[in-house]
Amino acid sequence: MDKLYKEQEILDYLKISRTTLWRLKRKGLPTIKVGKSNRYKMEDVNYWVANETLPFYTTSEKKIKSKEKQIINDYNLSFEYLLEHNDKYLDKILTPKEKLILLDTLRDI
Repeated sequence: MDKLYKEQEILDYLKISRTTLWRLKRKGLPTIKVGKSNRYKMEDVNYWVANETLPFYTTSEKKIKSKEKQIINDYNLSFEYLLEHNDKYLDKILTPKEKLILLDTLRDI
């Protein structure tokens, strides 16, 4: 009898997120229902991934587009307003110098 792998083991093996695994299951990744949880046969997973024509990306890969992303502001709020009212969150992820650079960059848009 083939070993059945838990979801976390498949996530670690494929190096994908839980959301990506959910998407792959919707696209047809074979699963075996055991109670309320899903189990996987490794040979079925390898075969399906090798023969899958739809692209999927692992969490370690990033899809890089050649075009720059455009910032769309449909809410008619200025970037200065957004920065000012989200200052405490930005302080957690940006240095003061990075915040100034961001503000200058957004003013140029």
